[in-house]
Amino acid sequence: MKTSLIFAFIIGVIPQVISTKGSNVTEADAEINCKKYISKIARTYDNFLEIDSFRFKRGYTDNDTLLNLNLFVAGEISVFIILSPTDTVNNSSTNHYIIALVQQSKHDRYISAFIRRGYRQMKSTYIIEGVLSPDALLPITIKITSSGLISVTITGQSSPFIDLKQDNLLPMKYISFSSWNNVTAKWYYDCDSHTDEIRSWQIKLNSTENMLTSSRNKTDELMKELSEMKSTYEARLAEQINKTIQSDEEISSWRSKLRSTENELTSSRNKTDELMKELSVVKSTYEALLAEQVNKTIQMDEEIRSWQIKLNSTENELTSSRNKTDELMKELSEMKSTYEARLAEQINKTIQSDEEISSWRSKLRSTENELTSSRNKTDELMKELSEMKSTYEARLAEQINKFAAGKSSSVRQKMN
Repeated sequence: MKTSLIFAFIIGVIPQVISTKGSNVTEADAEINCKKYISKIARTYDNFLEIDSFRFKRGYTDNDTLLNLNLFVAGEISVFIILSPTDTVNNSSTNHYIIALVQQSKHDRYISAFIRRGYRQMKSTYIIEGVLSPDALLPITIKITSSGLISVTITGQSSPFIDLKQDNLLPMKYISFSSWNNVTAKWYYDCDSHTDEIRSWQIKLNSTENMLTSSRNKTDELMKELSEMKSTYEARLAEQINKTIQSDEEISSWRSKLRSTENELTSSRNKTDELMKELSVVKSTYEALLAEQVNKTIQMDEEIRSWQIKLNSTENELTSSRNKTDELMKELSEMKSTYEARLAEQINKTIQSDEEISSWRSKLRSTENELTSSRNKTDELMKELSEMKSTYEARLAEQINKFAAGKSSSVRQKMN
């Protein structure tokens, strides 16, 4: 039989997809419910299987489905699935489809996938994360419909990782398996599609039984605890009834004390409300008198106002004197510079300028005398300002004390 690559899948998947997101079928289950094939030679297809001879070639599908195959594979690196209209094909023809998932090595964490018709590529490459494991079954579902849809899916997942729409669909009648260079792969095909469903229900049943057993044990513990609590409650209730009969007088006594305390509390609250009202009136009166007294103090304290005016005037005069002193100092500096320049010039020239030098010397002395006089006057003004400020502060403190004494007396009279 002439062999060639007809319809190939090079498959690698994420480990958790194999163990949890795919099928729950184990290798032991597959040995019982599926047919088995072992591929050993790289990409050689000597054994083509006729799909019509399969027991479960359609599975549970609608009438639009032409083919629905459930497969399992365990191998390393890459594996191939071949579908063909005939059991003899030619590599150079386009009378077949090729779908491939390629994993470059055992250490590569990704695989690529593409679909071709013969040697012509029809769809771009996909990138899928995962690896192929020789110790776990990878479940695969291949579906072909009469509308021309070809899809390959990890069994149990909703979205196919390869899909293609063909207008002129080739009839697929034969299938063959292969693996990567000298790598053994185990294939399980023609599987009873009830296997996954039965195993799923077994897992659910076991889980439910465990939950039921746990619930029963917990219920027994709760019933025992409830019985003990009920006995304790009944004993305590009987004891309390006996005590209640004996403690009626004590309860009546406490009830009388409670009512008396409530009456005292009500009376205290009423008295507190009256005191709060009276305090509010006193506070309002005090605030009004205080505002009135402040206004009077501001309007009638002529002496304090007079001292304030004098203080401001003295401060202005002192500021003016300081400014004048600064001007005289600047003028003196300029005159001194001119004097020194002229003196040097005069010394270099002749002794004939004695009269001019004497004139400048007289001006210099006059300015220095004027500056000394200004400084003395400034010191006197500073001394006078200090005395006025002390007098002002003393009068102000005296006036505040008088106001406070008068206010305190007025408040006492209002409260009496």
